[in-house]
Amino acid sequence: MADSDKLARIAKVLETGRDDSAGWTWTDFDKHEWTQLPDDHQYQGFFNHWHGRPFPVESVLPYELDLGTDEHGDPLLPFRPYDTSRGAIVARKIYSLLYERILLCRPWKRGAVITGQPGVGKSTFLKYMLARLVSERQVVIFYTATHVILFYKDQGEAYHAWTLLDVETGTPHIYPSCDVWPIQVSSPDPTLWNGWRNTFGAPLWGMDLWTVEELVCGFRLHPRYDTFREALKDAIRGRLTRLASHAAAKEIPSDQKVPTNVQNALEVLERELAFGYDEEDEDEEGKVAPNDAPQDVQSAGAEQDQVAANDALQHAVPSTAQQDQAVEDAMQTLVEDATFQVGFTPRAVYSAILTPDPNHIPNLLRGLTEARWLKILDTFISTKSLPSSDGSHLIAAVYPEWSQDTDDWSDDTWDGDWASKRLSKEMMIRSLQDHHSRRLNMFPGLLGPDGTPFGHHHISLRYT
Repeated sequence: MADSDKLARIAKVLETGRDDSAGWTWTDFDKHEWTQLPDDHQYQGFFNHWHGRPFPVESVLPYELDLGTDEHGDPLLPFRPYDTSRGAIVARKIYSLLYERILLCRPWKRGAVITGQPGVGKSTFLKYMLARLVSERQVVIFYTATHVILFYKDQGEAYHAWTLLDVETGTPHIYPSCDVWPIQVSSPDPTLWNGWRNTFGAPLWGMDLWTVEELVCGFRLHPRYDTFREALKDAIRGRLTRLASHAAAKEIPSDQKVPTNVQNALEVLERELAFGYDEEDEDEEGKVAPNDAPQDVQSAGAEQDQVAANDALQHAVPSTAQQDQAVEDAMQTLVEDATFQVGFTPRAVYSAILTPDPNHIPNLLRGLTEARWLKILDTFISTKSLPSSDGSHLIAAVYPEWSQDTDDWSDDTWDGDWASKRLSKEMMIRSLQDHHSRRLNMFPGLLGPDGTPFGHHHISLRYT
């Protein structure tokens, strides 16, 4: 379907659902079932902020989308403490595609369920959807575990009011006679949606895993990002200063005590970027060795002229702009490394950076078999269940196989993989080692050069 045809159909759907049409009837009896929010309530502030307001659709995705804050700087929508620091979210490409897909689907289906990997941002999408619908003056019901809020204004001839559902326990009771069009986001657990979905014939769609670019964008919105960034910046500046000082004074002062997450970040950067100094004074490509310092710093140190050394040191330390760029590059590297370790969901990635757990992978590998991983994937493909209570979501990752044709209203098909490349690598090495041991044990009489059985020799495998 041509883009112009899609836009025309979307405009028609939005026009039909606006709350300022010819007059939808809401009887006094029905109103008694609701309590009007005071003018200073956060949801009322959100409605006033977005109602009829042009929605900022950027041409380049992802981008930061400010959902609004009150006069005290608090978000107008409730967020979990670790979601965002100032009421902003990342507007992902999949959000825009799902919005368009839902609107095109509305004349032909009744409702939709969106699921995906735990921690992938399904609840955040619902806030994005709420802002877009309210900005288009739609009648919207926002249903969470703690509130049911109706957004409307004036009287309009609205039918099947948009109903955004975000619940993690129990099944919403929605009867066919209800004048609603449900959109439920949910963890992969069919018991949370099968009741009404089977009755309404709603399609089941999936949400993609994040890209590195989206994760970097989202990291800047994390409540602990600014504090972590400043601590890392100070640590990097201190490390660079000590490198220059080492070249000038031939001594390496010990690192000042830094937070555990920053120390872990420095270790990651040293591993990934060879950031730091080489104790063996090796001049390897990419490493900052003492002799890489400027010549005037080396000369000052050799002459033991402290005044000249200090002057040279000031020139050796990078400028503020260079330090800022170094920190931005470091953040990119940390996110990339975290995706290798734990996968591509923001919750897992940001936790790996801000609250690193060195035992995470070893604990997952303990007793883990490829058979269990395959069983997790097979169970999800057949039942759409991926329980987080038993850690299945830490072992396997699931994602929809969708052509991104927003005019496709059928259920998505799914695929899966290991939750992270690190897990995949470790399990492959384990499989190769087991295979190697089995083959050697077929010949127990063979001896190595030192007289021990071949089966007792350790092997070294390199995985790239």
